[in-house]
Amino acid sequence: MEIYFVVPFAIYRSPFTVYFMFVFDRITSDKHPHWQFMVDCYTEAFPPDERRPLADLKRLLTRNDYFCNALLTDGEPVGLFYAWNLDGFRYIEHFAIAKALRGQHIGETILCSYLAQSTLPVVLEVEPPVTGINCRRIRFYGKAGFELCSQPFIQPPYAPGQNRVELRLMEWGGELLKQNFERVKNELYRTVYGCDTI
Repeated sequence: MEIYFVVPFAIYRSPFTVYFMFVFDRITSDKHPHWQFMVDCYTEAFPPDERRPLADLKRLLTRNDYFCNALLTDGEPVGLFYAWNLDGFRYIEHFAIAKALRGQHIGETILCSYLAQSTLPVVLEVEPPVTGINCRRIRFYGKAGFELCSQPFIQPPYAPGQNRVELRLMEWGGELLKQNFERVKNELYRTVYGCDTI
């Protein structure tokens, strides 16, 4: 088990305080004991056009710049956190808490702890603010300090037969999107999606 970092988390329930430790467990093989949980959480949390085919995901596991993390507490998986270390910034590609555990501030705590340990700006994608759930997701990231970029971003298809998706980018800890949106977009296209343009 490779521990990326450990996050302390407390739930206050009078008259007791219950403490948890969240562990980022980097997965480098589909033989990992939590791989099936990751697959199930991934497919439940993201629509087909916003996730990779599993064969492609497996091929990324041993890359040095890609981090496929299971989120654990007491040794049990509670979510997933897939991120990249790119040229001058970090990119959170997929982040989800298991459906049964949502609404307990777990995601907020983990995200803020990840950001507190980042020395680089962090970028992620969200769906445009055209529905209630999309707006809530944007507010969730906004509370952590992310700013929404107004320029449209088209997510290329992950694989043949999948569709491109209109999204927006959000950024924490810098002004890359304000100063050089095209550079960030091109880096995402080239490294994350494996294409030069769409």
